Amino acid sequence: MDVTTNTQDGYPSGQLSGISIDDNGFVKLSFSNGQNQVLAQVALAQFAATNQLQSLDGSTFEATTASGAANVGLVGQNGNGQIAPGQLEQSNVSLSSQLTSLITAQQVYTSNARVVSTADQMLQTLTQTVQG
Repeated sequence: MDVTTNTQDGYPSGQLSGISIDDNGFVKLSFSNGQNQVLAQVALAQFAATNQLQSLDGSTFEATTASGAANVGLVGQNGNGQIAPGQLEQSNVSLSSQLTSLITAQQVYTSNARVVSTADQMLQTLTQTVQG
């Protein structure tokens, strides 16, 4: 049997070259062979009382009975918000607590520096007394 024609029914192999998220929340993969593939879609959650969510470590939150259950849906549907891919969001760190921690650390550093300075003076006095 001889092969008389040779046709390609697929794409050449490619390496992952990029990941992006569009305005509709679709996570898209781009490959070096020019192909794109949708991997997933971002879902958003709404709560009846967002100020009743419990704050956890790492700037995360957890639903409580007071906040109500999460109403999960797609971007822009049923009152869900929008996403703005590629935009820098403002920090959600509590500046007052970070400033308080910074002041405390500075005071601890100053106290430790005084201890070292006092110990150095005591050592110099002792050395002079022993030599004198």
